[in-house]
Amino acid sequence: AQIKFDKERERKRQEKIQALHHVYQLLPIEGKIFIQLRLSSIYESAGDDEKALASALHALKFVQTLPVYTDNIITATIYEAIGTIYAHLAQLDYASDYYFKALEIREMMLNTEHVDTATAMHNVGCILHMLEKPNDAMVCYYKALEVFKRLLPASHPRIETCESNVKRSKEMQFKGLVVPTVPPLASTSKKKA
Repeated sequence: AQIKFDKERERKRQEKIQALHHVYQLLPIEGKIFIQLRLSSIYESAGDDEKALASALHALKFVQTLPVYTDNIITATIYEAIGTIYAHLAQLDYASDYYFKALEIREMMLNTEHVDTATAMHNVGCILHMLEKPNDAMVCYYKALEVFKRLLPASHPRIETCESNVKRSKEMQFKGLVVPTVPPLASTSKKKA
């Protein structure tokens, strides 16, 4: 009886998958982009970065097939998702490329005085920190922090996160810093003969 129940449940599951696949095929490209990004996010949350990356790259392919393809906010969002996944995969150079592309688009589309652009700037700072470039990371963090402080309430978590990352970058700057030993100053008073 259990085997018959399991076969029936599997048959119903397969029917649902086929129905969803059919509906997916009928969606406009924008709907497919949304679904691929959501799938990417779900896979990322589940720790399956390979599937997350495949879904995000699939979303990017869909964007590039739009009749009038230009870099836009959707493209920036996809680039950020891809950058995050590459960072999880420890492929920091790829992550950096995608984060910088996303930032460039957000600056162009939204300007530098927008929370989303500041978030993209913060993400660039994070990847620079991971690449052990704390000075460059801090430049990005401070730029993002200025915008966050102007546009968000003082208690907003993005401000707290950015301030915490500034502190981490400062610590990295001074990690391993060897302070030279300073010889004692020579006596400036003349000895009396």
